[in-house]
Amino acid sequence: MGLGFNGGQLLGLAIGGCFCNDLQYVAHDMGIVLASIEVDVTVTLEGNPLLATQAKMRVDVTAVDKTTDLIRRGQEISAVSNSKAWRSGPNCGRHPLIKSAAAATNFGV
Repeated sequence: MGLGFNGGQLLGLAIGGCFCNDLQYVAHDMGIVLASIEVDVTVTLEGNPLLATQAKMRVDVTAVDKTTDLIRRGQEISAVSNSKAWRSGPNCGRHPLIKSAAAATNFGV
């Protein structure tokens, strides 16, 4: 009925927002000036009641000068990718697909 966000949308927003924030901290610590960050999160909901069974994240980062290991380092320190909840299902773990300054990350719950 268009009454606002649903739980799956809020979960995707929380995952993407947290990781985006972590990338900004990492960039600052590494002395990297960011021009842009794009994070797209797809949450898979299954069952009755609906439960989040998987979240896939695509990350695109553009830096003013360098991006060496930025996304990998972001994954290492992120509360999202290091939460036990993301590591306890049949599709758990991180599976980075890194091309230059872009990455796709798969989280299973």
